[in-house]
Amino acid sequence: MAAKGFLGRLFGRNDSGGGCCGGGVSIIPEDENTAGSGENSTGHDVVVVTNSCCNPADKPLEDRAFRVVDQAIADSGVEANVRAVSATDAIAGAMPSDIVTEIQNRIAQGTLEPPVVLVDGRIVTGNGVDQNDVVAGLVGVANGQNVSS
Repeated sequence: MAAKGFLGRLFGRNDSGGGCCGGGVSIIPEDENTAGSGENSTGHDVVVVTNSCCNPADKPLEDRAFRVVDQAIADSGVEANVRAVSATDAIAGAMPSDIVTEIQNRIAQGTLEPPVVLVDGRIVTGNGVDQNDVVAGLVGVANGQNVSS
């Protein structure tokens, strides 16, 4: 079995032999690299942390996550901007280090897997992205509650 690199250890995946880890093109414009910081003037900042840059097999999970997030926003009736941040970009500084550390710790504990959804800087779901968790995150954040566990 091939050795796991840093992202493999971070996300529990084997990141050798493919993917764009460490050299991919960022999909986030430079002026928007505040993912997960809650800095958003037109609604909630919803970030989906993706892993397909390191594990292309995760792409269908990510596609599903975006569909679930879009439906959760529609169901909750709140305004939100949704964007993706790759694991590579998150580690490289596109997200605050405390959030990256929390994601790393929860993955190491086995309680979280990518894709990971954050609402205004709070982790609301991962492990298959549950629509009810996203709605609760949007409504909880809208009501000023911290919904991350």
